[in-house]
Amino acid sequence: ISPSILKLLLERIGKGTKVVVIGCSGQMYAGKKDRDALSDAIYRFFDEYGNPFYDDFALHKFGIDDVMRDDIVKSVIIAYEHNH
Repeated sequence: ISPSILKLLLERIGKGTKVVVIGCSGQMYAGKKDRDALSDAIYRFFDEYGNPFYDDFALHKFGIDDVMRDDIVKSVIIAYEHNH
C-alpha cells in the first residue's frame, strides 16, 4: 500500500488499541516508492538499528528459522537474499 494510506489507517487507531503492521521487505515493489508503506514507516519510526523513536513502537524482524512453511521456502529465501 502507499505511505499515505498507511498513515490514514494509523491515524484512526482507537484509544487502548494495539496495531500490528506486518510486511516482507523481500516482497517490495522495486522502484515504487508510492507503494512502499512498510519501508517508509520503518524510516519514520525507527533508527537504522531498529530502535524506536517513540516509546509506544516496537520492531521485530523474523529470521529464516521463523519460516513455518516447507523447508524449500527457506532455501528460496536464502538463495534470493544471497543472490545465488
